[in-house]
Amino acid sequence: MGDNYIGSVISVECVGGGGVYQGKLTAVDPKSGNITLANVFKEGIPLGKCVTLNSNDISSLKVLKSPATAKLADQPSSSKQCTIMPCSNGSPVQKTSNSRKNTKEIRNTRDKFIGNGKENDAGRAILDQFRISPQKEVKTKNKLAPIRMPTEDEIIPVDIAPTPQFRNFEPQIPRPTALDEVSQGAKKPSKKGQGPSGIPLLDALNAYKGYGRRNGRNNGDTLHAPIDFDLEADFDFAANLELFRKEEDDDEFFEKVEKLKMSQNFAHYENIVEDEGRVTSWTNILAKRAELGNGHVEEQHSVSSNTHTEEDDTELTMINGRATSTSKIRFESSSFEKSSTGLPVPAISAIDKKSLIEECVKRMGQEALDTAVTDRFFCWASDVAGRYREKDDVVVVIASSTTSLRSLRRLLTHFDNRGVASCVYGKYPGEAFRNVRVVERIDELPKNKLVCLLSSKVCQDVSFWLKQQNSAHFVCIETIPEGVDPRRVHLLMLCVATAGVRHVSHEEEPKAGMRRMTFEELCKPTTQKRSSPIVVDCAVADIGAPFSWLDDSSHSFLTAAFRASDFLIRLSSN
Repeated sequence: MGDNYIGSVISVECVGGGGVYQGKLTAVDPKSGNITLANVFKEGIPLGKCVTLNSNDISSLKVLKSPATAKLADQPSSSKQCTIMPCSNGSPVQKTSNSRKNTKEIRNTRDKFIGNGKENDAGRAILDQFRISPQKEVKTKNKLAPIRMPTEDEIIPVDIAPTPQFRNFEPQIPRPTALDEVSQGAKKPSKKGQGPSGIPLLDALNAYKGYGRRNGRNNGDTLHAPIDFDLEADFDFAANLELFRKEEDDDEFFEKVEKLKMSQNFAHYENIVEDEGRVTSWTNILAKRAELGNGHVEEQHSVSSNTHTEEDDTELTMINGRATSTSKIRFESSSFEKSSTGLPVPAISAIDKKSLIEECVKRMGQEALDTAVTDRFFCWASDVAGRYREKDDVVVVIASSTTSLRSLRRLLTHFDNRGVASCVYGKYPGEAFRNVRVVERIDELPKNKLVCLLSSKVCQDVSFWLKQQNSAHFVCIETIPEGVDPRRVHLLMLCVATAGVRHVSHEEEPKAGMRRMTFEELCKPTTQKRSSPIVVDCAVADIGAPFSWLDDSSHSFLTAAFRASDFLIRLSSN
């Protein structure tokens, strides 16, 4: 093979699935027939290195670009580029049916020429390999045109085709056109045809007021005139400032009024029947209308029922020739507690205490009882705060679904009137207070020294939070909630003391000392606890229940104890 094909771009197909190599022919070994390719692509993937192919592995060889074409394509030109297309003149080469047979013939020919030591014949054998490569059928329209590989002495004519030029477009500038008003016909246009055109100026000329709110409410004067593109009209700063002020007022109204109303929604664990103050359904409205319609009848019925109740609760007895009224309600004291001044205070059982409170509701009404209990609770919380609370501490108020909304509002009012900051969890008060903050999650509560518990029943999250408060003091009513350390509880009892609540036993975890432990001590379970008796700090509050409901001795002792104080009697710590 001569030097004419050195530099041409060829495609080599290898036998046995070796793939197709494409690259630039750089060298041909005249003895072995091996060829070397540069800028090689295998199956369309660039290898980035020179590859030498053995003649035994070559199945077919195709010339993609002749050396003249390759050199012409490599030269940079400022003029028009041309495309070199080889002509297909000449007779087609017959395609063999078996590629293995071709390989065998080539191998025999190569061995024959190499055996004779004729280098020119070996190069001619490589050239024959070019000639016997299988022809590629090219489909042009309806005919198959065979491609013939050129020989050494053949001159390849080329066809020059100009490269297509790209058109350079000018910037597209819209041409303004006059906008005409839509003529108003005699008939009223259909509502289906009304709508914006997408051009604000045209919609303004057509008096379209659909932008903004529906039907142009509060936006009627927005598009009544064409847009002033020249900005000849002065900007209305006063009106613009008024819009900002209105937006601030709306935000403030939402925070103070609307948001509080939204927060009155009931949680999934709340029972609306137990809180009539928050029931706003249509059934309650009908009930109120019925009360207003039959107000006179209801009033007479209530007076007669109250009279009947008083007659049932009292009876006339003759003492020393005088008629006196005695109550049928009698509560016997089971034990006595000692006040801080040393006077005895009667105590009744928890069941009798529950019955006593129910009688107070019948006599006083739920509203009056809630008000009295809340006032006494605030006095007791103030007394505890004076002993343990620091000046800038925030009072934590924890309520639940069973807590009366009336009691919660009254307690927060007392704190707010005295400038005491408080934080509420469990129930929304429904009113805005200056020094009150409502949180939605228990972990948002501050860790302070005074916690007011308005309900004895707390959920699991609240109980877990209470156990983590190691330095807080808890103010409760009647019972100690679960999870609270009784050593830090300050209990308020209503009317009289409650037996069995003040004296409790507290279980403590055993502390490991520095001494050596025996084998028996190590084998004991680690859950062993030590209990110690504790006396809870308590106070008894006068809520307005008559002392005549108690037995005679309890009546006299309780009267003497409250004569020395106003509304609260603090019990002794011994």
